Amino acid sequence: MFLRRMISLLGVLLLGIGSALPVAAEREVLTVWDWWGHATPGHTAWYTWLETEFEARYPDIDVEFHFHPWSGYLDKLVTGVAGGAGPDVAQVSVAWARDLYNQGILLELNDYVAASPSSAPDQFVPPTQVYNQLDGRIYGITFVMDANALLYNKDHFLESGLDDDPFALATWDDFIRAAQVLTRRDEDEITRSGYAFFTSVGDFSAWLVTNGASLYNADFTGAGFNNRAGVEVIEFERDLLHRYDIFNEALWYLPNGTTSMIFAGTWNAPEYLQANPSLNIGVTSFPQGPSGSGRGTITWGNMFSMFRGVKNPDAAWKFIEFVTSLDASIALMQFMNRPTSPRLDFYQSPEWRAAVQEQPWMETLQHIALVGGPLNFLRASDVDSHLGPILHRAIYVGDMSPEETVATAAQHMNRLLAEVR
Repeated sequence: MFLRRMISLLGVLLLGIGSALPVAAEREVLTVWDWWGHATPGHTAWYTWLETEFEARYPDIDVEFHFHPWSGYLDKLVTGVAGGAGPDVAQVSVAWARDLYNQGILLELNDYVAASPSSAPDQFVPPTQVYNQLDGRIYGITFVMDANALLYNKDHFLESGLDDDPFALATWDDFIRAAQVLTRRDEDEITRSGYAFFTSVGDFSAWLVTNGASLYNADFTGAGFNNRAGVEVIEFERDLLHRYDIFNEALWYLPNGTTSMIFAGTWNAPEYLQANPSLNIGVTSFPQGPSGSGRGTITWGNMFSMFRGVKNPDAAWKFIEFVTSLDASIALMQFMNRPTSPRLDFYQSPEWRAAVQEQPWMETLQHIALVGGPLNFLRASDVDSHLGPILHRAIYVGDMSPEETVATAAQHMNRLLAEVR
């Protein structure tokens, strides 16, 4: 009897102990899409850091990264969301962010931003905030930043008796004279380009900014270049090729010394230094044009956004807030050698100051971003396909007058933008 009572009591106690054991809470799975993937060891280190640090802060959230190639990324986003199999959060390009928002695919983030001052638009480099909102409705938080830039070989400048200071070429005239001096020839053949560029909507846009104009009008509803400033840009680029003859299209690669200056991007500088560690590189904005009031370029910044059908918006916001934070910007620079953060506080950080001491060419990056105008971002691929051939005809072939060029290009631009909601 006693034994049976003890066994029964033991069973009750064990049952009680079992019921008192904590049950592990089920973690919230957060699906994050990106096109970067693990292309380099730096990418792998970045994503490892991001997942580890985020889940340490939010142990109830399990981040699942899904990487898709850039070539099919947009289509996958659209079809995935339509079929209920899209991401909770994804990196979004400025080239189609507005289109996705207009289609109701991206969610507005204003309520979250209001509760998170570090994510507010005034915390970011102002030119980047054109792309992630419409009439104050925020649909993305800027994650990375890029800008077009004039990259140049400082040794070529010094050998040619030119000042290698980033701001020494103050005007278009200064730029033309330098390009002529830097160009090398063997009789009639160019053996080193003074300046390398390939006509595109991008380089046209950057030079427009230096000349007091823009690809867009003030409210982004039409073209902003059907004017004297636009005509001067066409004349300037045409003269570089035909009148001043400073470019051989076969000689355009800065790391191997076949050009002294090139129209490129801030992201190219680390790539060029990796290709040629001894390259004495300079990086700057583009000089002021005759109708302009200062230096210029174009600046943009891709973003992270929350998607229609998100399962847990609060968890999604926590990730967006973290991946666009100062800590993440610093980690991105350290792991991927990507020193162009859109965050203003990044450029006040000791990590940034240490990086500039180690790589002095980086000192101009914030300036370049701040003087940027808008990239082609509304109906971007359509604008490229319509305006690109017109610009090529005008500048390379020369069978359109500058006035006809800007008028024709503006007609196409206005028609395309009229279709943007």
